[in-house]
Amino acid sequence: MSKTSVGASKLLEYYDMDFSGFHDLLIKNKRRLKAGYNPRGRENKGLLEDEFNRSTAKIRQFDAWEEETDGQIDALIYILYGLTDEEIKIVESGNR
Repeated sequence: MSKTSVGASKLLEYYDMDFSGFHDLLIKNKRRLKAGYNPRGRENKGLLEDEFNRSTAKIRQFDAWEEETDGQIDALIYILYGLTDEEIKIVESGNR
């Protein structure tokens, strides 16, 4: 995988970065951006940071909801199969 491909694939997981890391990756991948777009521009950087913060907040909210839902589903499955506490510990230790 080329260095550019690695940077581009990291952009797909931008929500795991802070804005500074995200912005640095945009600058490194500038040639892949819309013609004439400059991520270094002050106005663009401010807009990017606002959108980055909004977007990552939504993603983190979804991740928390997903984690909570997964836990509820697991609990229902344990009840459905009648697992004991010891069996649940075995199952959960295998999921890490």
